[in-house]
Amino acid sequence: TDSSLQTPTWLLDSLPADQKIALIDPASTHKTFCQPILTALYWNATFHQARLDLIAAAGAKYSSDPAIVAVNMASFANHSSQDWNVQDTVGTIACPNCPQPPPTLCGNIYVDQPAQWLAAGWTEQLMLEVGKEMCDAAAAAFPNQNIKLPIGGLSDIRMSSTDPGYTNGTYTTLCRDIENYVYGNASLGIPPRPYANRFYMQRNTVDANWGDGTQYDTYTPGFDSQRYIKYMIRAHAHPNPPWTTPGQAGLQMVSAASLGSTTNCRQDGGPTGPCGATCPPVCVMQASLDVATTYNAAFIELWAQDADNPDFYTMITAATLAMGGTPRGMPTPTPTPTLTPTPTPTPTPTATPTPTPTPTVTPTPTPTPTPTATPTVTPTPTPTPTPGQITLTARGYKVQGRQTVDLSWSGATSSNVDIYRNGVLITTVPNNGFYTDRIGARGHGTYTYQVCEAGTTTCSNQATVTF
Repeated sequence: TDSSLQTPTWLLDSLPADQKIALIDPASTHKTFCQPILTALYWNATFHQARLDLIAAAGAKYSSDPAIVAVNMASFANHSSQDWNVQDTVGTIACPNCPQPPPTLCGNIYVDQPAQWLAAGWTEQLMLEVGKEMCDAAAAAFPNQNIKLPIGGLSDIRMSSTDPGYTNGTYTTLCRDIENYVYGNASLGIPPRPYANRFYMQRNTVDANWGDGTQYDTYTPGFDSQRYIKYMIRAHAHPNPPWTTPGQAGLQMVSAASLGSTTNCRQDGGPTGPCGATCPPVCVMQASLDVATTYNAAFIELWAQDADNPDFYTMITAATLAMGGTPRGMPTPTPTPTLTPTPTPTPTPTATPTPTPTPTVTPTPTPTPTPTATPTVTPTPTPTPTPGQITLTARGYKVQGRQTVDLSWSGATSSNVDIYRNGVLITTVPNNGFYTDRIGARGHGTYTYQVCEAGTTTCSNQATVTF
């Protein structure tokens, strides 16, 4: 992990005193509760480059391993683990009674961690640039894998504001800015990154009391609400406009259902959760899976002890099948088309908390967002093609039941090309001669493709794939 908590001593020692701050751990469940954690400034050039170097080194060692299908290397706002977590507590921390052995502090201690960050030079734009470079680095280091980014918010608007008075920030500002950077935002003139079709945002706080994901198909929370993060997951996974392909998001349980009431029923959403004050593990796991599957995510990560709990096998298998996946030990269905290239990998989790979460076996979509659209924009019609020298071929296959098409072309001379499916522009991509359209649908379907030099009517032949 490249989290702040795990920063090597040699790296911290190499930084000037004004490039690190001591933040008291406010989490009573942590071993470091009430201990000052010396934290490097995320934007410090030395610290930032060390994290980029770590990503590159990991990619050099592991990116060619076909068993690794997804990595959690894009995390950038991660204090304690690979999850999104920035220390932003304001208030009194009730530390253990005095005395305590160092470095644990004792008694009631008031903290204003956003003020500490701001005094050290924090701005939302600095953190956004860190996030952009971390996402780009992860995608470059792992060109064959899917990229996962746990997302979250900043609870103090001082940390997300861009005006001198700290008034225009919201809980989700930084998260939405990263979303725009990766997937693009046509209304803001932001193009998608080349790796957008293999980038998965995920939320790691799912519990049995999370709420049905389908509510966000007709309800959009405010940017200041933590529920907006749930909306983002559902919007990408369902999908809801402007996204058009299902499944491009992931989820992780907040805790282990097997722990029952020993964690104050955390996985049940607390002692007043749907399974009651005793939170029986079987009830909690079933309720949690029922909630999680309503978001239509491509994968759901479980904690290790839950994945190993025989009482949960049947319900985990049922959830996997309901999501369109193939449980381990079951034969993989034969793809419908005869042409079967190596499937695109299913995103599988890279552990963020401790204990290490273990994934359910889940469907394998790596959907392609359509960031050129906005909720009020209708699809661009296919241009009337001008006969050109572009030659297009299309190969269709299914990855664990979901439709996928590989496109190959030659003869285009523009820097970018427009790709049309059934008469609708679905994306504009670099002219590298290859594109995978991860449709994500099941069953039968017929799709006609055409590739055109971007913004022109110089187009290829039409190529049709039938499932």
